[in-house]
Amino acid sequence: MNGYISADVEIFPNASAAIDQAAERHAERVARERATVVRGDGSPVYAIQEHEEREAAILEAAGAGTAITCPFTIEDAEERNGDA
Repeated sequence: MNGYISADVEIFPNASAAIDQAAERHAERVARERATVVRGDGSPVYAIQEHEEREAAILEAAGAGTAITCPFTIEDAEERNGDA
């Protein structure tokens, strides 16, 4: 085992695709939710304080949902790569 993973091998292609898709869905959801607090011309639907509170709540909820865990370890990658 050399402690390195070959750069020309995508170790977890399915995991990479799943993470990319989850990130895209997450960004789309945040954009949809933020669109509910502004009018078509970009002006706020609510009074300034309520608008700021709603925006903060949307962004806070978005931050809470950004943790993505990977069920794979470096040892899995090394084993798959033949380095184990």
